[in-house]
Amino acid sequence: MKRQLISLVGLLALSFNSVGEEDFSVNITVSGASPNQGSAILSLFESSSDHLRKPLMSLRQEVDENGKVQFQLSGMENHFYSVSVFYDKDGNGQLSTGFAGVPIEPIGFSNNAKGQSGPPSFNQAKFNPVLSRDLEIKLSSVLSET
Repeated sequence: MKRQLISLVGLLALSFNSVGEEDFSVNITVSGASPNQGSAILSLFESSSDHLRKPLMSLRQEVDENGKVQFQLSGMENHFYSVSVFYDKDGNGQLSTGFAGVPIEPIGFSNNAKGQSGPPSFNQAKFNPVLSRDLEIKLSSVLSET
């Protein structure tokens, strides 16, 4: 009986260990682009010190017939990340900005976070792939187009 209990405890410990080491995937749907025009560029960040400065990775996907873009991020660990995405309307591969560095292309962030007088902080945009397997990001323009 004692031996079976020890085996059961050992098995449970191994189970909990493997959950901690599991890789997670997140599906991200970005909406708000013009159908079949251009692409969206997504950047993934893993800390507040790297947020919007040094992406862990960047991906580019073409916009579909519904004005949406699908991204799948895999191999993620159990900690916080943030995502920024922009609609590359002019196809130059960079976020185009105007006066004072204000983006002129639509942008979005995980949690659909919005900053005050600038981009959202890492804490506003952070998510954990264990808790958030599907994210939806709505692109928006910082300035109204005239």
